[in-house]
Amino acid sequence: GYDNRNVNQSFRQWYNRHADVKEQETFYNQTGLNIGWNPYGSLDPARLTRPHYFDNYYFNRFENYNSDERNRMFGNFKVDYEILDWLTFTGRMSTDRYSELREERIAVGSVDVSEYYRYNRTFSEDNLDLFLKFNKMFGEGTSSISLGGLLGANYRRTRADVISARTNGGLVTPGVYALSNSVSNPEAPAETHTEVGVNGYFGSINVGFANMIYLDLTGRYDIASTLPEGNNGYFYPGASLSFLFSELIPTDIFDLGKLRLNYAEAGNLADPLLVNNIFILNTPFAGTPLATASAIRRNPNLVSENTKSYEVGVELAFLQNRVGLDVSLYRANSFNQIFNADVTAASGRRVDIVNAGEIQNQGVEASLRLTPVKTPDFQWNMTLNWARNRNKVISLYGDQDNLQLSTAQGGISLNATVGQPFGTIKGTAFVRDDQGRPIVYNHWWGPESVRFRKTATPEVIGDINPDWIGGIQNTLLTKV
Repeated sequence: GYDNRNVNQSFRQWYNRHADVKEQETFYNQTGLNIGWNPYGSLDPARLTRPHYFDNYYFNRFENYNSDERNRMFGNFKVDYEILDWLTFTGRMSTDRYSELREERIAVGSVDVSEYYRYNRTFSEDNLDLFLKFNKMFGEGTSSISLGGLLGANYRRTRADVISARTNGGLVTPGVYALSNSVSNPEAPAETHTEVGVNGYFGSINVGFANMIYLDLTGRYDIASTLPEGNNGYFYPGASLSFLFSELIPTDIFDLGKLRLNYAEAGNLADPLLVNNIFILNTPFAGTPLATASAIRRNPNLVSENTKSYEVGVELAFLQNRVGLDVSLYRANSFNQIFNADVTAASGRRVDIVNAGEIQNQGVEASLRLTPVKTPDFQWNMTLNWARNRNKVISLYGDQDNLQLSTAQGGISLNATVGQPFGTIKGTAFVRDDQGRPIVYNHWWGPESVRFRKTATPEVIGDINPDWIGGIQNTLLTKV
């Protein structure tokens, strides 16, 4: 953040370029004190060598340190029972549990008031899956039909408990990091308890014709505890069709040729504690309990988020699988997204939880697989990936045409704007003349001092989305 403990912020904005970083290391190693490049000096003889704005970087590193500790246990148990040679029952249980402790320290002698902060979190997730799986073949060769699928249910329960607290007014004894070492009585700790339960019912069926045409149908229905009763169930289906046209081409050069068409929907539940309004318990005053209404208005009519996606692709392999190509085109539209919508503070709140908006993503993905070298003792595999995605905000909440996601220093903001890519960056821009040159004006600092003229209101100056992404992966295999 914007504080003296952020070394990157110090270097970027306020650092004295003539200051010797190694001298700060020497001062700290020899004295253990916070002697920095911006001391009070004669401005305050009582704090002659104390930094004015930024701590000595080495004092910061070794005295104002954070620590994280996590203890975790996870495992699973699975049972398969073959009812028939084509029908199998599977039961699976899994658990994941951990506890973590995060601590932050500001030492006595820092620019900021000394402090100790601790954050304790326990988490657990338990899953139970039960399903029947079948796989049956009818006929042979070009007249064969394969039939497979499964039918099952999933029971998932997640629980998290968080408690955090910090000292108040500084530390009494330097170097002792405990809540009991607080100068003043610490405020009441912040406590959060959340439970999430999801019951899911799912099924799929797969049909293959003549080892050449395959149809897959899937569906899942979830009931989530984080959504209001009446709106807490949501269904999301999927379908895919593939055609192995290489089966019709009798050649040794062409190993695989497959066309595919996919359609899928994906549902998503809400985070905990977004349905019913809550009160926040504060530190009592003179023995009297205090509570305040949350600045966030929850939504008892929330529904699940939903994404619908379409894809068409082709997969090819040549030369005994030494060359492969996979290309796909896709489009995905996300609906009923759960937003934090800003509202006027005159309403007594600052944020409304709403279902709103539609965002569209579309693009192309390509993967080229090569095996340049293949011998009995050595093999070199190479994979090149490339993707180009374009997204667009179709609509937001109500008649809003802009949702501010975050802000940064200098009037910069990150936005979701209707008609623009998600994540547009807005800020003031240069005013330019007819030839595209920035316009400057004289500044009162001096006759040779000028400033750039800026636009009166923020405008789009960029967005967070890359033009494209890509990568190369090399795998070398050898016999030892």
